Amino acid sequence: MGGRERAPAVARASARKEPAVPEITVGELLVRCLRAEGIELISGIIDGAHIPIVVHTAKYGIRYVNAHHEEAAVHIAEGYARIARRPAW
Repeated sequence: MGGRERAPAVARASARKEPAVPEITVGELLVRCLRAEGIELISGIIDGAHIPIVVHTAKYGIRYVNAHHEEAAVHIAEGYARIARRPAW
């Protein structure tokens, strides 16, 4: 072959490390989005569905007010929004 060395036909795939992506839950993502929209207060009833949200509220500076009834939670949010002239959820 004329004394020339041939390059390998198939280059070996190097083991690439993917960049570390921080894990985030849907609850934390929701709280981040609410905070980005200016929400400072969330009212609701703490139950199994709300726990993934509630655990992240203090971390993002959102106050969570627990109510004993759904209608009361709506009145809390509406009263806060009217008095403070800020959105509540």
